[in-house]
Amino acid sequence: MRKISKFAAAALILAISAACGNNDEPAQENQQSQRTPLQVVSQIQTRASKEAWASGDAIGVYSLDGTTAEYSNYRYTTTGNGVFDPASEASTILLPADNSARSIVGYYPYSASVSGGVIPVDVSNQENQEAIDLLVSNTVGGVTKDSPLANLNFYHKLSRIEMAISPGLGITADQMAQMTVTLDNQYTTGSYDIMNEQSGITVSGQPTTVSLLMADDGTTAEAIILPAESTEGMSFTFTIPEMGSYTFVVGNAAGSQSFVAGNKYKYTVLINRTGLTITSTIEDWGAGNGENGENIVAE
Repeated sequence: MRKISKFAAAALILAISAACGNNDEPAQENQQSQRTPLQVVSQIQTRASKEAWASGDAIGVYSLDGTTAEYSNYRYTTTGNGVFDPASEASTILLPADNSARSIVGYYPYSASVSGGVIPVDVSNQENQEAIDLLVSNTVGGVTKDSPLANLNFYHKLSRIEMAISPGLGITADQMAQMTVTLDNQYTTGSYDIMNEQSGITVSGQPTTVSLLMADDGTTAEAIILPAESTEGMSFTFTIPEMGSYTFVVGNAAGSQSFVAGNKYKYTVLINRTGLTITSTIEDWGAGNGENGENIVAE
């Protein structure tokens, strides 16, 4: 019989001992398996065209360790019930096994192009209102493995304009259907830093003219715009082919001296051949509480 050297025997004993130790030592388990998935539920004030979440809506979620993003822009989706789940297994945010706390914040609509917590904003094209309706949640702190639920409330970070337009003397329904409405002196691009809850929109580029989204019959017009501290120099222009244009200076309405994030600016317009009669009100975009109302006559 072949003899085993002392060194070989010792190595064999160590290998067997190590194998037994790995099987019996739960502390060697993958720490990742001990982490708990984040749970997200959400309330929403309003959206551009709906009052609640819809099936397939996606938000971007951040998990913060202090001011550092541990997980950045993870995609979570809902069936419409306000409960958001990871879009995939790879998109799951896990909370630390040691029960240390994290802060959670989210935004809507989700964009894969977001980098470093800076969300690009572009309202130059008004055709798809929900695609440009930036909502950002409050930051929820104290989320842990033992308390993994983050209840996010989302708020509008842009401003909204709504117009109800009626034909007056000398204006036909056919002419209304051809009308366009524009708002000039508008910044249309910017960004929002989700890592700074107190930040607003940082504008970029140069002011330009925004075309409001019109109903086919010309009776309504709407737009989502960047907030502005002052509306000085801004005007609405109502144009009807073969008849000409009518201009309304935004600042002529006492409630429209600025465009505030989260506010809805509503204008009721009676368009006559000789001019405009406009009633303006301000509402909170979410709750819909009217604040201001007045009549303006623009010749």
